[in-house]
Amino acid sequence: MKWYYFLIVFALGACSLSANQEAALNEAVSMYVEAYNDGYEKEYTGFTHPNVVGYYMLLGDSAFQQKFDLYSEDDNYSYLHDPQVREIETRENEIHVKYNIISVEGYYDDYFYYETETNQTEMQLFALSDDDGISWFFMEENDYFNDEILKANNRLIK
Repeated sequence: MKWYYFLIVFALGACSLSANQEAALNEAVSMYVEAYNDGYEKEYTGFTHPNVVGYYMLLGDSAFQQKFDLYSEDDNYSYLHDPQVREIETRENEIHVKYNIISVEGYYDDYFYYETETNQTEMQLFALSDDDGISWFFMEENDYFNDEILKANNRLIK
């Protein structure tokens, strides 16, 4: 496990999650980031919230592929790192956690991967659980605030 995943556990220590909820969230976010970074599209799609997957499936094959295809034809590549908890909200058995996470863009040539600091952007990622923190699914910010994916009254983070 990478060193920055331990920051997640430390950041969650001061929040309102139990030890079991923290452990499950830490494992889920680590697996989500790993699936994304390693290009495991099936696993990445599996960790994405079912509402997001269903929404893009309804939009058609092209939209679905554009959303979940982790590789591009022009050898561009992105990876995620340094997830940091920013907010946690709960309601009954529901938990929503907002992360800031760094996305780094780069490209491959025949043998090497290149990136520059100017290719880094900070994005928001939301972890959602509806079973009191046993299982977790993820949404990017634009999906979390899309009323067709998640109704406003179902959002715990505004």
